[in-house]
Formats: sequence, structure tokens, C-alpha cells
Amino acid sequence: MKKQLYQLILFILLTLSNSKNLFFQWRITDIEKVQLDKELRELFESNTDLYEMIIEKYKIRYQPKDDSDDPLLGQHSTCDKCISFSSSLNNIRLTYGFQAIYSNLKTGACTLLNMLNILDDKACKGLIDSYIHVFVENFFSKFVNNHFFCEKFELCKPSTPKKYLNPDTYAKELLRDKIRKGREEVDPSGRKLKMLHVTDIHYDPYYKEGGSPKCKLPICCRVMPTNKESENDEVCGKFGYDGSTDIGEDLFNSFLDDAVQRQPDLILWTGDNIPHDSYDSSQDEVYEISRKLRDKFNDKFRKNGKKIPIYYSIGNHEKYPNDDYKDTNDQALLSNLAEIYKEYLSEEAYNTFKNYGYYSMRHEDTNLRIISLNCLLCDNFNFNLMNSTQVKTKEMLSWLENELKKAESNNEFVYILNHFPINGEFTWTECSKRFQALFDRFEYTVRGVFSGHTHRDDTVLVSAYFNNKKYTNINFVAPQLTTYKDKYPSYRVYIVDERTKLITNYEQYRIDLEKSNMNKIAYWNLGYIASDFYKVSNMLDYDSLARFKDMSGYVYNQYSGSRVAMKYKYSEDLKKYAKCVMTSCGGIDEIFKCYNPPFGLKMIYAHIMTDFLLGPFEE
Repeated sequence: MKKQLYQLILFILLTLSNSKNLFFQWRITDIEKVQLDKELRELFESNTDLYEMIIEKYKIRYQPKDDSDDPLLGQHSTCDKCISFSSSLNNIRLTYGFQAIYSNLKTGACTLLNMLNILDDKACKGLIDSYIHVFVENFFSKFVNNHFFCEKFELCKPSTPKKYLNPDTYAKELLRDKIRKGREEVDPSGRKLKMLHVTDIHYDPYYKEGGSPKCKLPICCRVMPTNKESENDEVCGKFGYDGSTDIGEDLFNSFLDDAVQRQPDLILWTGDNIPHDSYDSSQDEVYEISRKLRDKFNDKFRKNGKKIPIYYSIGNHEKYPNDDYKDTNDQALLSNLAEIYKEYLSEEAYNTFKNYGYYSMRHEDTNLRIISLNCLLCDNFNFNLMNSTQVKTKEMLSWLENELKKAESNNEFVYILNHFPINGEFTWTECSKRFQALFDRFEYTVRGVFSGHTHRDDTVLVSAYFNNKKYTNINFVAPQLTTYKDKYPSYRVYIVDERTKLITNYEQYRIDLEKSNMNKIAYWNLGYIASDFYKVSNMLDYDSLARFKDMSGYVYNQYSGSRVAMKYKYSEDLKKYAKCVMTSCGGIDEIFKCYNPPFGLKMIYAHIMTDFLLGPFEE
């Protein structure tokens, strides 16, 4: 595995010198190109032992070891070698230019992916222009200099130690005045409300019934097949295809028709409206699709002649390119989204959302408060956070704490909306830890946390900050409405005790995609009722949920009963990972300790981004 990893690193970096740039109109002579190739090859082939040191440090991170036991930290020869390596890399960047490095990386990588029949050239270059340049630019700007690179990867001792904010210290201070008050008993015969939760719609205006589900693009079903090999070849159906596709008009309209029959009293809409086509889209298209979906919601959901209240939370796909949110320079995004969803917001909530992307408001004339967060400020895949001052993220967390204190003083109950689950590889660990502390401190006030994003059906038990066997809340992670990837479209209806605002149960609905496509009629079914599936009287029995053992059924529901769900539910690896996600809420580190994952690139990436590149909050 190590050898393959070294070869992968070497290959990627050697693609820097493979060809001329097409996007930035940069030019390099053939002589310079040969010299760049030679310098990179010599540099990286001579430093494979340095990669091994870094790999060993990451493996150490998986174990509950103290850094003081780390035999690699600050070794003189290791530090000198790292400084020499990063200095050489930085000199190459200065000699040939950042755009030259980025340009050749793009062209070389896309040539390979096209040759391997994985991704076509246009899509590849579009994706790299959307994502990779942000990472490369931020990484080089912050890390590739003689000392910071090596100190960050802990191969050299810090020359000027930085002061960091310890989340444990924050939690201890926060929990000092926790109100030790048990929640009210739920009257089984009391009045119940119905709350619809829809997330990750990923509406594709270019979806074509009869289109090809196989293509060299991130999403398919946009082009009609030109040469079917046989009559048995699959095509994209009227209501979608469970593969690398998003949903079209027919599926979305059928969802509205079915969901309105549930007669919801309020609706949670937790973001991600646009298709997975960042290689060929625009911010204007994000706004256009968002307006269209809003209008469809408004036309369909009415009760007693009034619009049903809708509470929206921003998703990472609402920014184009996805995740590329600059916390100090994205006011146009927030202003436009605030205008689109203005009718759902109070005046105060509108002004807050327009400025910051989050808001707080009371639900009609009740004691329920909805707090919607800006997930992009804690987004592990927002590479701009590498160079961020962290001010906006800290401000949101401080604002959340103050809103919860006000709600507590006013005897209000609170629902938290955040597109990302509070744990896992998508949320910055610094945020995960503080969310956990806040939901522990305000255990009585917070009555539920609602998320999406993962395209999985998950029930994440939120534990007390200093006691991972005591659970204080649930992060309800609803599955996606889109078919992407290999899923059946789904939506959820929570059963809410009106008096206490506690979530006692929920009903999970999903479409039978094969039957619907075959008969050209949408068949939406009740997938399961939570209390029946988890074998609990209600969803407040956290201890019984933690002891839940039917992980095959859990994985089957994670993948929304689709065709791949029948295969995945037998995977011991997926079952173990699902259990760890369900019971580990303090960030990706806790999931790693529970799961003990193989040394896989995907998990390494999330871990590096969280703990090494984003890093802890600085004082």
C-alpha cells in the first residue's frame, strides 16, 4: 500500500510538468518544461523516506497516544530534510509560477482520466477549475515555506509556538451553569404535529427520460444513447435512475404530490438544490433553480388557505463552485439567497441571514425557535478555511451560544438546522466539538438537530461532552431526495409532541423506483416507522437506540432500500462504520477511534483536512 501511495504522489506531482496551460493562457518553453520535469522528478524520488515519516505520523494520530511519545517530532535530521524539501518545492513554485504548476496538474490529470475512460476532458477540467485550484492556491500560500510546512506536519518543533483555544476548556466553562432539569413526559394521547423534512433535492433541469445512465461525466441521463448494444440496456426512467444521476421534473412533482398528503404543519428544507454539475454550471443557475423549487413549494403546500411555514438552511451546493465560500467576501451569495427565501423569514431573520448565512426565528405564535446555521463556515471541504482568520466561524458559534441562552431564558424550545451532520468527515472538528458542548449545556432547550448532505439515512446520538455513554440529543440525518448516488429518492415526516416539541417518532418515505419507471406512475411507499424499526416506544429512548443491533437493516435504510442496499447490508465494514457514526458525535477523530479504519485515502483526506490543514482555533 505504501509503495502505491508513493507512486501516486509522485505521479500527481510529475503531471505538473506534462503540458501547456489552456485555462490561464500560461506558456512555458520546451526547455523549461524538460527542466521542470527533471527538478520535480529528482526532488520527489529523493524524498520517499520523508513521505514515510509523514504517513507514520498520521498512523500515530489514529492511536490514543500523547504527542510527547512521538519519536519523529523534532528529530534534527528529519527537520533538516523537511526544510530542504519544502524549500526546494517553494523555489520551483517561485521559478515556474503557481499558474504553471496548477495548469500542468490539470492537463496531465485530465489526460489520464480521459485515457482511463473515467471522465471526459471538459468535465475534468471544469471540476479542477472549480475545486483543485482553490486547494492548491491556499495550500501553497499558507504551507509551502521553509518552516510552516514542516511545523504543521510536526516534523519540526515550532520556532514560535502558537496559542490555541482548547475545546475542552471551552466545554468546562460552558457547562458550569448547565440547568439540570429533566425533560417533560410525553402524553401519548396529546396532540401531535407533523414536520416534513426534505434535503438534497439536486434538481436537474436537463434530465432526460430515456437518456443514457452511463457516461464519462459526474452525472448522466442528460444525453440520449447513440448506440445501444442491446434492447436490454438500461435507460433513464421517467422518475430517475439509481446511479450517477440527479432528479428531473417528474420525480420532483411526484414528491410534492405525495408529501402534501401527509398534511405537514411545518417544513424543514436543509439545502443542496442544484445538480452535481459543478464542471459546467454557474451561480446564476443556482439562483434560478432555487427560485423554481421555492415557487413549487409555495404552490403546493397550503393549509387552511395559508402557506405552510418553511424553514430553509443553506447547503454547500448553494455556492458555486461547491464549498468555495470565502467568509469575508461572499456577500452577494448571501444577499441573493436572502431575497429568494425572504418570504419564509421574519425581518430580523432576513437581515441576519443576508449578512451571515444563518438566522434565528420563532415558529408562529409558539414557544418553538428555529435556528438555521451556515454550514459553509464549518465545511471541511471549503479549502478557503485554510487561510481563514477563523473570525466568522467563531462569531457564528458565539452567536449560537447567545441565541440558546436567550431561548433558555424565554422558556423556548429550539430546533437546530445545519446542512452537515455535526460529526463526521464533512464538519471541521473544531466545530463538532463545540456543537457537542453546546448541545450538552442546553440539553433541556434543544429538542432536535436536523441535517442532510451525506445522502444517507442516519440517527446520530449526541453524547455529553465529558461522558460518551450519556446521550443528550439526536442529530436526525435525513436521506436525499435525489437518486445520486445509487439511492432511491426519500423524504421524512417527524411526529412532534405539540406541548413539549419533542420528536417522538418519524415516518420514512421512499419511492419504488423500478416499479414507478416500469408503470410510468409514481409509487411512494412508507419505508419504515422509526419506533418499529429501532424497537423503541419513542425516539427519546436514547439508551435503547445506542444498544441497537440490526446494523444490516440500518445499512439497508442508509442506502434507502435501493438495489445496492441489498448488497451493502451484508458488508461487515459498512455495518461497523455505521454503528460508529451512530454513536460517535465529537468529530472525525472519535469515529476513527471507534472504527479503526484501514489506511485508506478517503479517510486520510478527511483527517488531514480536519486536524492538520484547518487546524485548531487560534487565540
